[in-house]
Amino acid sequence: MTSTFHKFVLVMACVSVFSSGYAQQGRLKKFFGLSSPERRWVYAHPFITIKTLKLSEHAAEITREQEKSPDLDGYGNGGQVDAFRHCFWMASLCQEIKEKKALKLGVAHEKGNEKDFKKRQYEEGVLPDMIANTMDLCNNQIGAGLSRENPGVNEETLIFLVKAAITSGRCKIIKSDSNGDFLDADGKIIKYEDWHGKWVNARCLVSSDHKVN
Repeated sequence: MTSTFHKFVLVMACVSVFSSGYAQQGRLKKFFGLSSPERRWVYAHPFITIKTLKLSEHAAEITREQEKSPDLDGYGNGGQVDAFRHCFWMASLCQEIKEKKALKLGVAHEKGNEKDFKKRQYEEGVLPDMIANTMDLCNNQIGAGLSRENPGVNEETLIFLVKAAITSGRCKIIKSDSNGDFLDADGKIIKYEDWHGKWVNARCLVSSDHKVN
């Protein structure tokens, strides 16, 4: 089987999976909107794609609900809400699919973000960068670990566990002050133009229980 034909078969398998059930047009649109690394993950896992998509959509919905939680800092870009997004996403995926497959999807997503940066495509209102990718991958690992340590727990418990991991400092966030300005390792404010749109910059990671000044 030629590589081109093999790819064609895999794509058709994915389309077949996406076309079954409800909301087929919306799911197909989501598929073709994926980055190439994410599509490769779908090609390799066509029979868990719909389950994974549904879980991912639900995790995003739960994260939106947490934006106003008094337990978190409210910051969706580099803050505790951002940490919750990835930690809960991966924890919920690992409750339903194999951890290795879930983590590979997380890696594919971050590779897609790097491609988005090169194309100047925004994620969550900003251009992704290396430190944000590193943060997400760290929090993915924590989420997977929580699921491994607590198999079969209900959603309410999983939310509690993720929040506890964040407020106890197990996760990572990007260092910032009380105004939301990002800080370098010495605690100095980094000007927006000095970090935004630059893959490597002075932003740095701290534990997710970091107290802002």
